[in-house]
Amino acid sequence: MAKNNNDTIAAKATFYLASIAMFERDFNLTSTYLENASELIAQKELPKFKLQVQLNLARLAFKKEDYGKAQEIFEYVLQTALPNNYFDVYTEAVLGYG
Repeated sequence: MAKNNNDTIAAKATFYLASIAMFERDFNLTSTYLENASELIAQKELPKFKLQVQLNLARLAFKKEDYGKAQEIFEYVLQTALPNNYFDVYTEAVLGYG
């Protein structure tokens, strides 16, 4: 059980490190952090956090000018967040998607 909680904590810390790396425009490091966070929570029931990771992946794709990928991920987040009442994630996706 402790490993599961540690993985969740590590995933959240890695997620925040990705946000810092994105702010500093280090997109390779951002991508690495987000991939690591995704792997740490892949088998967990953390649907809102998984959407937050996806949202940052969409932002990263947009910043890397991969607009098709960004659009695909933003649409996924939008379609998933609202029915699950994740209004904060939905609002962030709307603002990012435009």
